Amino acid sequence: MNDFNQLAVYFGYLGSYFPTVFFKNLLKNKKIKTGKDTFVPSEAYTFLQSLPRELTGWITVYYRMHIIWSTIFASGGVLVAIGRALGSYPID
Repeated sequence: MNDFNQLAVYFGYLGSYFPTVFFKNLLKNKKIKTGKDTFVPSEAYTFLQSLPRELTGWITVYYRMHIIWSTIFASGGVLVAIGRALGSYPID
């Protein structure tokens, strides 16, 4: 993992999105850059893809949870903005 992903794991739920995307990309066999001119070794892809679905299924579920949470949060923000623009939002 690159330095940013290693640091992001300490930022709780919001920071865990980035390592989740890293592992999801490993599962999908997408090329991942870890440095200026370095990429993840092919052994990492092989290892993660060789694991049974019971051990790697959480990655996709956790990724989808992030997408759903982000969508709900963004929708709420849009509704609050619309409410404030119309002047019907009671909290100032």
